[in-house]
Amino acid sequence: MSYRKFDKIYIFLFFIALLCLSCEERFKYKDNFYNKTGGSDYKRLPLIKPFEMWSTGNIPNYWYYQLKSHNIKFTSQIAGSEVSVSDAFIIIHYKGGYQQVKSLADPEKFYLVDTKRKLEYEFNRLQELTTFLSNNQFDSNKISFYNLDSIYTQFNQTGRLPWVSDNH
Repeated sequence: MSYRKFDKIYIFLFFIALLCLSCEERFKYKDNFYNKTGGSDYKRLPLIKPFEMWSTGNIPNYWYYQLKSHNIKFTSQIAGSEVSVSDAFIIIHYKGGYQQVKSLADPEKFYLVDTKRKLEYEFNRLQELTTFLSNNQFDSNKISFYNLDSIYTQFNQTGRLPWVSDNH
């Protein structure tokens, strides 16, 4: 009889320990802009305030960016699968492949957001982008692309973004 009582106590303590381990608190930035992960029907990834990307999750690694300027013709939003973020620039890389309209080709693209001047640019090749960056005194070796689905998973679990310092 006493063994059964101890078994129940050990099982209870085991579940309490599991509960405590699973309740690890996520990191919180001071600025709430960098803490929000989305809503019930979308995922949100903050870049540099006020810039962000979002996804419905319907298409793997397919994220949207709402254009702020009208430098890129014929659209108000762009898609991306990777992002590189620095203090001055956000670079969104779309690898191509998904076609919203079946009759249109959907090639690889690079989009650059100049966060200081709030301007957006479109490039068809990486070489065009790196030339533009060099002409604007930005070291293209600092470009480090992150897979958007992977970085969102990390952000959702830990609360941290690799391009945002802890004091934000």
